[in-house]
Amino acid sequence: MNYKRHDAPNALLLADGSLIVIGGGHDMQTVLTPEVLDYSDPNPSNWIWNVLPDMEVPRKYHSTALLLPDGSVWTAGSRIYTDPQKYEFENDMERRIEIFKPGYFFDGYRPEINEAPLTISYGTSNKFNVSIFIEEEPDILIDSFVLISLASVTHCYDSNQRYVILDFTNPSKGLYEVTPPIDAYVATPGYYMLFAIKDKSQSDSGELRLPSKSKIIKLVIS
Repeated sequence: MNYKRHDAPNALLLADGSLIVIGGGHDMQTVLTPEVLDYSDPNPSNWIWNVLPDMEVPRKYHSTALLLPDGSVWTAGSRIYTDPQKYEFENDMERRIEIFKPGYFFDGYRPEINEAPLTISYGTSNKFNVSIFIEEEPDILIDSFVLISLASVTHCYDSNQRYVILDFTNPSKGLYEVTPPIDAYVATPGYYMLFAIKDKSQSDSGELRLPSKSKIIKLVIS
C-alpha cells in the first residue's frame, strides 16, 4: 500500500466488489488517506492501490467502518491520541462520524430495485424474482446481483463479511430470475443486502459498475 497502517485500519468490500482500506497508521503518524485496491487485471503483480480524498478525522484503534444499504461507507470511533486521558476509554473516544460516498455515487444513473422478496431459501430450485425500475433507462444492462452480509465489526475486523455473486437470467424487460446460494457453506443463514449492479459500459466514465441501493433480504434454511 501507499501508507503504513499497522495500527487498526478497517478493510471492507464495497457494493461493486472493490476493496477499500480506511484509517490506521503507526505510532508516529495517522493516515487520513483511504485506499482502494484495483484488482481488475488478472495478473496480481499489476494490482495497484489508488488513493482517495483525505478524511477529516483520524481513525485508528477502536475505530469502525461498515457498508450502508445505500452503498456508502459509515466510519466512526477511534482513540483520541492528541490529548489522552490516562487511558480512560470513555473520555478518549472519538465521537464524530463521517460518511464516504464511493465514485459510483457520481458516475451516472444507478439502478433501482422495485421489488424483491423478504426471504429466500437455498438451492437452484428456489430461484426468486427481482424487478428493476426501467422507466428512467429502458435499456439498462444489469451486470450482476450480489448478496453482502450485514456488518459485524469489532477492533477493525469483520468476521461476518461476505460478498456472494448470484447467477441470474433476464426473462423479460425489467424482470430478473435470480439463483440463491447453493448451501450454507457459500453463505451462512441470516440477513443480507441485495444489490443489483449495472454494467460499467453504462456509467458516465465507462470505468465503474453502478450498484443500486440494496434491499434487505433474509436467507433461510427451508
